[in-house]
Amino acid sequence: MRTFQFLRSMLESAALSVLRWTLFLLPRGGVFLFGRSVGWFVFHVLRLKRGVTLSNLEQAFGTAYSPQQRQRIAARCYLHFGALFAEFLVLPRLSGSDLDACFELENPEVLDDALGKGRGILMASGHLGNWELLGGALARRGYPFTMYVGQQRNLKADALVNWIRRRMGVGTVSKGWGAMRSMMRVLKDNHLLGMLSDQHFSRNRHFVRFFGHLISAAPGLGSLSNHLNPELVFAETYQVAPFQYRARFFPFRLPAPSGSDEYDLLAVTQKFMALLEAAVRRHPEQYFWMHRTWRQPPAPSALSPVNREFLAGRPPPYASEPMGESPPSEPGSDGK
Repeated sequence: MRTFQFLRSMLESAALSVLRWTLFLLPRGGVFLFGRSVGWFVFHVLRLKRGVTLSNLEQAFGTAYSPQQRQRIAARCYLHFGALFAEFLVLPRLSGSDLDACFELENPEVLDDALGKGRGILMASGHLGNWELLGGALARRGYPFTMYVGQQRNLKADALVNWIRRRMGVGTVSKGWGAMRSMMRVLKDNHLLGMLSDQHFSRNRHFVRFFGHLISAAPGLGSLSNHLNPELVFAETYQVAPFQYRARFFPFRLPAPSGSDEYDLLAVTQKFMALLEAAVRRHPEQYFWMHRTWRQPPAPSALSPVNREFLAGRPPPYASEPMGESPPSEPGSDGK
């Protein structure tokens, strides 16, 4: 088994290297078209994750879209992410001015106002538009940006992805026991810490609603907010043309603390999910539907008492309960 995994890793790395250098030979428009062609092939021929994608779209939108409309959205989604992947691989060849031209920040005053509070910004986003290029665009404009990331199964691919991020001026904090200290340092320095928190969290501890359905959410966003009190900003990115993206920012507005750490954690997470849902509804073809977003929810009796009361819209059953853990070392996923 280890031999097979090693050979698979080597073949994946070699294929990625060949693809990357091939893309470097193409003009920018050719890179975009090549990526979309790969997306078309994966959707129509290989059909990878096609069933998951269509099922997610049906669960999210129901009868708002016909089966034919959902299929068209799914097909455009594959085209989008094929182009996104190709664009990411050639980002190192872009000069600073080219990178600036690729991304427009619609309302950077939101970031300026938040940084003026001196507590740093915890920037929440989802797998929508181009979250990778957003970090480079922010860094180029003088906003020190660090992203919390997971590790790719293929270590050589992981090293390449993080090298490209560094070339764009983006710092990274990897999962692990030292992650919390590094994230605290980023916020203490009044910098931006980016986190993607929209995919299913396998530990099934905290449930909120996304498109009306229960989703097991990573607790990191709410936990960091509770413990470190940074400014919270949601970032929506979306494509407007080949190699052309925009971002708009939404500051979180949260109620006063409830007296329950878990309840407040869920409130932060639910607010993020509501903002993400609204953004996805605006750009459904640019969201990563290929992930199994919704799993079988637990029975109500399996949820914590606080989680049950939160989902019912009632105040917590008791206040100041111990969380039983410090902020998690795995607060989210970069989804790669």
